[in-house]
Amino acid sequence: MDSLVQVRCAEYFTVPTLTIARGYGTVDQLKAEVDIARSLLGVTSESILPIGIGYLCFRLELPGVQAFDYLDVALDSKVKAVWLSFGERIADWIAYIREKESTPGATKIFVQISTVEEALTAMKDWKVDVVSAQGLPSLSCSHPIAESSMTANQAWKLEDMVWVQHLP
Repeated sequence: MDSLVQVRCAEYFTVPTLTIARGYGTVDQLKAEVDIARSLLGVTSESILPIGIGYLCFRLELPGVQAFDYLDVALDSKVKAVWLSFGERIADWIAYIREKESTPGATKIFVQISTVEEALTAMKDWKVDVVSAQGLPSLSCSHPIAESSMTANQAWKLEDMVWVQHLP
């Protein structure tokens, strides 16, 4: 399923050429990584930066973390995409991104989910651009409720539903 989802995403979206994963480090380190990416790609600060930044949301949700400062790096840098995964407040982070982005809908939002219920919420309520479905085989490090996680059959049905919903 992974290769099919990637191919379909590539057909519909301009997929970022580089991704920065943000789970550890400081805001200043993230800014430095974004500056390196901008330099390597030869993109001016006024242009959309064709990269994505991935956030481990449980890290944003730790006490004392200035989560909005991390998200602002992506928004201020005009990155093409933000990837959110593994958190209890993903809806809050999506709402913040949508409220603060310079052009409505300019930032593509990817979310990684582990259950059919989460996928439906991501599509219907959060209105994300891409749902990445992570099923039972990979849940040992990600989701506390493996019993209700997607089976391969559910993931295929979900993948078809997501694709149909996003056809232009």
